[in-house]
Amino acid sequence: MAKEAKISDEINKLKTNLEKQEEIVKKANSLRDIKMNMLKEAKEDILLTKDEIKKYLSDVKNFKIIAEDKILVKKARAKLIKLELETMLSEYNSLQTEYTQIHTEIENQVNK
Repeated sequence: MAKEAKISDEINKLKTNLEKQEEIVKKANSLRDIKMNMLKEAKEDILLTKDEIKKYLSDVKNFKIIAEDKILVKKARAKLIKLELETMLSEYNSLQTEYTQIHTEIENQVNK
């Protein structure tokens, strides 16, 4: 039972962390897109000098640092599936044991 609780906790934590990471990536991408649109407008309407635009444009590279690590996400999802399958197998084994006990009791009652 303690093993199942540990697995359940691990599943929940992994799901939560994946969701948090996804949310951070979405926000970073949104900020990057907004910044690029502002820089495009500033360049087209000559609102900033070329040096200022260049400075802010180089900062956009920093936004690329926060990117979804597809390999890590894939590994995390694989781990999640394994943990959930383990949990299901454990539940199935418990049900099978319970079924066998009940089945035996019924047979004994019927054959009395």
